[in-house]
Order: sequence, then C-alpha cells, then structure tokens
Amino acid sequence: MNRLLTSVVALCLFGFCNAQFNLSPHLVDAQATDAACRMYAFLYNNFGKKTISGMMTGDMGSANGDIKQHADIQAVYKASGKYPALIGFDLMNATGKSAKDAWSQEYTRACISLAKDTYRCGGIPAFTWHWRDPSQATMAFYTQDTAMKISDAMNADGSWNTSSDLYHKIISDIDAVADCFLELQEAGMACVFRPLHEASGGWFWWGREGAEKYEMLYRLLYDEMVRVKGVHNVIWVANADPDDGSWNPGEAYFDIISTDIYNPDYDYSSNSTAFDKLKALTSGKKMIALAENGPIPDMQQEVDDEAVWSWWMPWYQTWNGNFVNKTSTEQWRKCMNDSRVITLDDMPVCWGKTSASETTQNALMK
Repeated sequence: MNRLLTSVVALCLFGFCNAQFNLSPHLVDAQATDAACRMYAFLYNNFGKKTISGMMTGDMGSANGDIKQHADIQAVYKASGKYPALIGFDLMNATGKSAKDAWSQEYTRACISLAKDTYRCGGIPAFTWHWRDPSQATMAFYTQDTAMKISDAMNADGSWNTSSDLYHKIISDIDAVADCFLELQEAGMACVFRPLHEASGGWFWWGREGAEKYEMLYRLLYDEMVRVKGVHNVIWVANADPDDGSWNPGEAYFDIISTDIYNPDYDYSSNSTAFDKLKALTSGKKMIALAENGPIPDMQQEVDDEAVWSWWMPWYQTWNGNFVNKTSTEQWRKCMNDSRVITLDDMPVCWGKTSASETTQNALMK
C-alpha cells in the first residue's frame, strides 16, 4: 500500500522534474521496502532541481557511532559550516582473505554503525564495495595484484560453473555483504549501493575480462542479494563509462546511473558533457549521479548547463586523501549554503518517522 502511494504521489508531481527525462517512479526491485521507496521518492522529486551533497569516509577512526564526529565529515563541516547529506561507506573489509581478522571486523562494524546513525539523522548511507579477491589467493582488488578472473568460475559455454570452488566463494562473499544490508533492513533502514564500480577502466578484477563478464557478475550479485537473500532496502546504482555504453547490466538491474570524475584541483566544472552522455545512454530513464569526484561542481554551472546531478561525493580526506582540500573553503561555503544544494540539516524528515507521501511532499516544499 505504501509503495503504491509513493508511486502515485511521485507521478502526480512529475511535472516538477526535468522535462527531458522519463523517469520511473518505481524501484527496479518490485519488493522494495517502504523505507527504500521513501528514499527513492526523495531522490526522484529533487532530481533536476537540487543536488545532494555527499562525502566518502575512509579511516573509521574514533567516531564511536556518531557520524558528525567522523574525521571526513568533520573536514567538510570545518570547510563549509554544514554537514553533507549523503555519506559514503566501503564494505571492502567485509569479505576477503582477512575478513575475519579483528581489524577488518571492527572496520565493517564501524561502517554499519555509522550508516545507521547517518540514517537516524535523516541522511543517506551510500555503499561502495572494493571486492577483495574472492579466491582469497590475495587481498587485492586491483587487476595488477591478482590473477583471479570471473571466467575461472564459468563453464566453457560461458555459463556459471555452480560446482566450482570459485563460484561458491563468490556467492559466499555476496552473501556476507547481503547480510550487512539485511541488518539495516531489519532495522527499517534503506541505503544506496554502487557495486562493481569503474569496471570499464580495467583496473579492478571485475573489469579485466570485458563488459560481458562484468554484466554477468553484476546480475549474479543482484539476483543473489535480492531474489535469494531477500535484500529489498537497496537503491541500486550502476557505475558507467559515459563514452562506452557496453558496460550496462541492463535497466532492470539498477535505479540510478553514475560515473566518477576527478577534475584538477579547484576545477568546479559541471561536467555536463558526461552528464549528457549518461542521459543519452539511458534514454533519459534513469537519474544521474556523480558517484565519486575531486572538487565539487559549482551549483550555478550545473543549472546553467542543465546538468544537475542527483548527488556528488568527494573521496575521503583521511588516509592522506585530502579530497576536501581540492575545493577551496570559499567554494565549499558558497556551495553548501546554496538553497539548491541539500545538506544534512536540509533533509526534510527523519526517514523512520514519516510516511512515503509525507516524504515526497516535504521534499518539494524545500
């Protein structure tokens, strides 16, 4: 009932969205939770008008479950006077050769704890997964550091070899990550998930054998998480190469299309060329996000170029990333105080204390 209500309200308000798009008010997961529908409605109704501010986290440090005290988020606050509304987390230590080590487990637990606090504060938890070698021969996710290939888990005809050791290890890894999302689902929370990112670059093992193998792995991951494990609280984000449409798992497998762009320091371009190419690749059927970036785009340029990203997310400041410093303090303050940029204190409600229709209505009142 709530899912239907979300869809009806979103359709009624579609005229507010960018007229060049033909977005679906439905998530691709037909069994999506009400929490996921509320979050998607918020994204849907702001797309084309406002951009959600984001920030990636690296070192878990000593935030002790308080997202506002995390070093990466504090860096944004000190530069801008505002907290970002979307917070990135990495499940890279949830699987792999050392996943059971104390440090790896503590890292993953800290990610989940902070994701919960982000959601409680009205923010959007956004997950990436640097998938470490599932064969466990190495700790690597970079192609150059592991010999692992997707085809090693396949038969000669290109189908999955479901009796192979590697296939079972791949499934085991997916299940471990699915359990992280199920914990959030059981707590009534939703999130964003961008798996198998930057595949077309070939620097990660999931991209070394080309688009066809990548697509098969993406679909296996989706099917195992959604149809087998019952993960229904995720908004699925595909990461694409704007110049190569072959890296596409199929529109039934993702809700939002994204790309990663690292401009030179203090370059606040809208990146409209990439935006337009992603719109063309998806025939205007998907929202578009800047999933990773260096300097943050200038909001006025986004509007002028008709390239208003759903969100942007600079990489982390910790671990010597220093990505907050690639945008000047002046630009941070200008951007985060722009009424068209959504910060944490702009979020309309705490996700767990409102109906789907109220979320949609409040989003448009901002």
